[in-house]
Amino acid sequence: VTPWDQARSILMALASLGVAEVELVAGGSLGGMVAQCLLLLAPKMFPRVMTIAAPLASTASMIGWNHVAREAVLRDTTYPTARSGLSIARQIARMTYRAPASLQLRHGRRSAGPLHEGYGAFSPRMPYRVATYLRHHGDRFADDFDARSYVCLTLAMDHHDLERLPPDAYRDLNGTRVWNVRIPTDTLVDSASQAALSEFLRSLGADVSEVDLESVHGHDGFLTEVQALGRMIKSAMESGAKEGRYIES
Repeated sequence: VTPWDQARSILMALASLGVAEVELVAGGSLGGMVAQCLLLLAPKMFPRVMTIAAPLASTASMIGWNHVAREAVLRDTTYPTARSGLSIARQIARMTYRAPASLQLRHGRRSAGPLHEGYGAFSPRMPYRVATYLRHHGDRFADDFDARSYVCLTLAMDHHDLERLPPDAYRDLNGTRVWNVRIPTDTLVDSASQAALSEFLRSLGADVSEVDLESVHGHDGFLTEVQALGRMIKSAMESGAKEGRYIES
């Protein structure tokens, strides 16, 4: 399964509902990859697209991190249950979703115990707060998510590549508007891969605006900066967004 496959399934669903045009399609990370594919498959149906923290193609670093996370799942002897493996995979992934500055700001070198937190005291038996934070989110994710779905979705991200189609398959994007939203602190999707996305879409005729979503949190900024992203989407819906910086106070 690739983002192309996911986009085609959405097109079939919209066709069955009788939807001829979508005002704005927006997505972050994997959702942004699918939004890009929708644009290329049916530009007349999706005249305005907002792709957030999503590259032209998944980089070797992105594929590598996903591979390590999948290894934790697939080498769990209880797979396809794989609760422990899924928890570890999520903890690995969360380290790529959050920027170093975000982790430092929230956790620093503080320990998890109330007797030590904030006082600088050290105990070799007391875990660091960032460790318990990761374990908590990993275990909670494992309780709610299917390991097989995790494997499928991470592989879909690995397979993302807008240049995979044969040259004659690409349609003219003249008349389409794209907002390529970048998060400057994102360490998973780098600025070079998003710049390549803008260049590629412009080569097909799209009107592309490059917009920065300011967030200390890194890749997860598209989930944490709700108000700032909401303003972007509203502006795009009104077709008045220009290139610039949207900063959440």
